[in-house]
Amino acid sequence: MIGIQNLITKFKSFIINAETNASSLKERVLRLDVIKKCLQNLIDQHDTIKKKFAVWVSNDPMFAISSIIDYPLVLVYVPRWPMIVHLLSACFCMGCSTIYHLAWIESAFYSDLLARIDYGGISILIAGSCYPPIFYIFSCKPVF
Repeated sequence: MIGIQNLITKFKSFIINAETNASSLKERVLRLDVIKKCLQNLIDQHDTIKKKFAVWVSNDPMFAISSIIDYPLVLVYVPRWPMIVHLLSACFCMGCSTIYHLAWIESAFYSDLLARIDYGGISILIAGSCYPPIFYIFSCKPVF
């Protein structure tokens, strides 16, 4: 909760310093409330994802099989980390695109900078999407 308050104070100072077109204090307060609700929703979603990930790891079939059957009799388990690389690259790309498309900047310099960040996210997504198929196709361990 301390981290949220710290983020909110940083956003408040940023918005108050950057807002020159806001006509009243009421509009600024409404915008800060929206940002606060957005950050709180983001933290709640993060907690939900963390709980679901814990359930996903605890329901891993390798943990259940290894207690019943001897490990040499079990087929070689395919690692998940290439798919996690793909997932993280997709999340990074979506984050960069979100920043670019939501930050409506009229300055040419910052607009070009955000466009470069967006294109960099797309490039990382392409690299992250190509890596798992190559890893699984050329893996040396049989899985069937």
